[in-house]
Amino acid sequence: MDRLPPSSVEIREVTKRFGEVTAVDEVSLDVRKGELFSLLGPSGCGKTTLLRMVGGLETPSAGTIRIGGSDVTRVPPHRRPAHMVFQEYALFPHLTVAENVAFGLRYKTDVPRATHGEKVEEALALVRLTGLEKRLPRQLSGGQRQRVALARALVLEPQVLLLDEPLAALDPQLREDVQVELKHLQRTLGITFLFVTHDREEALGLSDRVAVMRQGRVEQVGTPAEIFERPATRFVAEFLGAANFFPAEAAGVASGGSFLVRPEKLRLCAERSKDSGMSAIPVTIEERIYQGIGTTWIVRGGRGERFVVWEQNAASALDEPPVFHPGGPAFLCWNPRHAVWMKEEGA
Repeated sequence: MDRLPPSSVEIREVTKRFGEVTAVDEVSLDVRKGELFSLLGPSGCGKTTLLRMVGGLETPSAGTIRIGGSDVTRVPPHRRPAHMVFQEYALFPHLTVAENVAFGLRYKTDVPRATHGEKVEEALALVRLTGLEKRLPRQLSGGQRQRVALARALVLEPQVLLLDEPLAALDPQLREDVQVELKHLQRTLGITFLFVTHDREEALGLSDRVAVMRQGRVEQVGTPAEIFERPATRFVAEFLGAANFFPAEAAGVASGGSFLVRPEKLRLCAERSKDSGMSAIPVTIEERIYQGIGTTWIVRGGRGERFVVWEQNAASALDEPPVFHPGGPAFLCWNPRHAVWMKEEGA
């Protein structure tokens, strides 16, 4: 078995309380060296509070945090080998791009002042902003401001880069472009990235591993494929868009649980499959939603259960009109190996 890389960030039973509210509740995580690790979850789940504790902007009520093997639980932010990129970028509006990037260097006594200019140039080259050194933030696009914020953190050569929803302010197309750049930059530098997002597609597309959080706790940790294909809890499944939960009886199993099949793993059949390896139940078509690259079908089971089916459009909708229509019958079919068993909550 290959040895795992050493941990860059170790979080041990960390709790954070604000008065009577517990924002983070006994969380333990290991973020490996050189890994892009995402904290994913809805607003208020504790992911940003946890990130701020790693960065030293909040102090844990209990537990310990280590970076590079050193206990930094009570170490102030400027003495930690970690730097944060905020959602709003926090650039100084009256300083140029170069001055913004150089700002933190004045507080690093181990970096000779004579090298500051060279380091700023290197950081700007990394994020493809060479030639914009003299511009002010208001003269930049949203994507360029985001890259200035990255360069300002990278120039300090951190062991860990902390990113708090850094793409949230960008429009969808620009966000996709910057995601590609961000992933390439992380691979090139080999720096550990700890990334906070509420966007599941962003987390799945960027991350080596993901921790899904809920109400201050970690529900599941795994690779994007692991949490997407094999969610550990109903919450993780629903948050990642698996809307189809079947009662256990649909698979011939005694009650006491359910199973899920993701929308893209289901298909509509005109008749019950003659393949004995396939499962099927009769449904009524409720709605068809054409989406260009795919079509979403909303169907109802015999007891009123709602299921969602997604199919890729392999042929032109103009050449081949749909076989199924709202109000009509069909069979909902799936391969049993694509079913994921879910225990009842609390079981």
